[in-house]
Amino acid sequence: MGNLIGIVAEYNPFHAGHAYQIRRAREIAGEESTVIAVMSGDFVQRGSWAIQPKAVRARAACEGGADAVFELPLPWCMASAQRFARAGVGMLVSLGITHLSFGSESGDLSRLSSTAERISAPGFEEEVSALMRMKPNLTYPRARAAVLGDLAVSAPNDMLAVEYLAALKGTNVVPLPVVRVGSGHDEAGESLYPSASELRQRILSGILPVPHPDAEKMEVACLSRLRMLRREDFLTLPDCADGLGERIYDAVRSCSSLEAIYDAAKTRRYTHSRVRRAVLSAVLGIQAGQFDIAVPYARLLAMNDAGRRFLSGARDQAFLPVLTLPKQAEKLGEAAENVFSLGASAHDFYLLSYPDKGDMRCGQDYRQGPILVQN
Repeated sequence: MGNLIGIVAEYNPFHAGHAYQIRRAREIAGEESTVIAVMSGDFVQRGSWAIQPKAVRARAACEGGADAVFELPLPWCMASAQRFARAGVGMLVSLGITHLSFGSESGDLSRLSSTAERISAPGFEEEVSALMRMKPNLTYPRARAAVLGDLAVSAPNDMLAVEYLAALKGTNVVPLPVVRVGSGHDEAGESLYPSASELRQRILSGILPVPHPDAEKMEVACLSRLRMLRREDFLTLPDCADGLGERIYDAVRSCSSLEAIYDAAKTRRYTHSRVRRAVLSAVLGIQAGQFDIAVPYARLLAMNDAGRRFLSGARDQAFLPVLTLPKQAEKLGEAAENVFSLGASAHDFYLLSYPDKGDMRCGQDYRQGPILVQN
């Protein structure tokens, strides 16, 4: 079967640059390689809902070159870059990958590896914490960059690449950086490889006629949920033990839009994305401590024939249980069942604002099996 290449992704949406990465990774590792991806579900790491449902994006990825796509469970989709990367890489390593492919603006594996070694070194986080105590208005990313000095990276894909490399420490997995092509991470401009953010804007503006969640409906649903929560519900949100939960609660009581809540809760100490993740965590019922376990399973969303061949061997060789039927989560214990239930509830919430009114009953996640894509 050749090498097994893993990719951590959001595919929000899947685009030509993602297909290029898959092709390039195969060119490097061998054309006979199998490519599997771990992908965020209906909500993504920047603290927002995905532009398309997870099943649509997983199918697109298999049509674009991936052989199998697994879902990163909700608590880790909505985590910091470090937790997001470690969870995704951990799943892929447990599924037996030989190579990990990731996008990079620089393509400088040596420098990225040196940065990863530095952030993994004993005492590094203590240095960052000490600097933040000295300068209370400093955000965590800026404090870490200051401690890293010349080893700091600022390009978005390079920053994630460092986290991936740190997560690979102690494994025999070979890193495969692929230099990003086309528009930058959040840049606009005509290109053969437009960025995901540019494509989202084209979809939202109607230039691309793609079904997507109704933002106004989603905002009303989020605000309704937030206004029903108690103060103590905000105090137990992930990464909110330093007062951010209180600020969000106060903002919810005084603001009438999500953007106003973000602006009211944000300070120099909290990045905008951190505030957005915390607000959406409150909406979806994600609480602190749910990251404290290892990802309990790998749920298959889509596959092609090569993915099916991989799956037949993975069931016996993987260190992580593979779910092809939702009910299998019940057999893995209470922790796994709780994680699946949380994601299923979030999927029900997401569907309320989606224009396709096919199966709108609660519990759709419990009825949806893997999609088989014919290549």
